[in-house]
Amino acid sequence: MEDLIGLLVQVPIVGLFGYFVIKLQEKVDVAQRERDEQWREFLKSQSQVSNATHDQHMETVKYFAENIEKTNENIEKLCRSVSKQTAVTLYGIAKQVNGGDIKLEELIELLS
Repeated sequence: MEDLIGLLVQVPIVGLFGYFVIKLQEKVDVAQRERDEQWREFLKSQSQVSNATHDQHMETVKYFAENIEKTNENIEKLCRSVSKQTAVTLYGIAKQVNGGDIKLEELIELLS
């Protein structure tokens, strides 16, 4: 009988403990959901910032690529122009040095 009385005293205590554990777990679950939602919002904003930065970088790269291409074209034109002018100048100098008559092969040999 004494065992039964001890058991009857412990049942409400165990029930009360279980109730508090359940309530505590509910509060922890709510706090975790709130934290998770805040974290999702933070990640979303970081993703948007990262995407915007990436887009800006891609525009910058595109701009530089276009300008590099234009610059290369201009350099090629300039090189062709300088080459022509240099060839004409060298030909004129070679003609003067050789008395006015020089062949292309002779000019190439002199330049080598």
